[in-house]
Amino acid sequence: DDVVPPWGPPIEDESDFVLVSRIPRGQSVQQLLGGGALACDVAVEYVKEMFRVLGRIHLAGVIHRNVRPSCVWLEPVTYRVRFWDLDFARVGTKPGVTVLLGPSIVDPEYSAPEVLGDLSRASERSDVYSLAKISRELLAACDQADLMPDSVVEVLERCLAEDPADRP
Repeated sequence: DDVVPPWGPPIEDESDFVLVSRIPRGQSVQQLLGGGALACDVAVEYVKEMFRVLGRIHLAGVIHRNVRPSCVWLEPVTYRVRFWDLDFARVGTKPGVTVLLGPSIVDPEYSAPEVLGDLSRASERSDVYSLAKISRELLAACDQADLMPDSVVEVLERCLAEDPADRP
């Protein structure tokens, strides 16, 4: 329920592979960031829920490997978060097992340093790094971002550590 499932079987022809998914309710973080200021209490609730959902995805043995603002969807009022576009997701610990390799390109702006150029090094901590970058942008768009509690800022800074071993 935390991931937008495919809608029907994959479509294959001679040149393309397409997996069709329903567009979830709400909007992506990317769309939300383009809409101007956001109430800080709303942004904080979304950030907490994004990390909860990512944690559940990791507990299910899935590493997203391409977390970026366009693949995190937020529903208003309920603060429900869903991840989609798992083109590069890995299930389990075997480095070569990929759920689906689609046409998307890993976004270096949100990728953890250890996976740039080597997607096989991705881990749960790489996803945490990517989500922390998104969260920092979302919180910076708050109408009162300068009043953000230090504890929130400190946790995000730990999640953005260069060394994956230093991330929660």
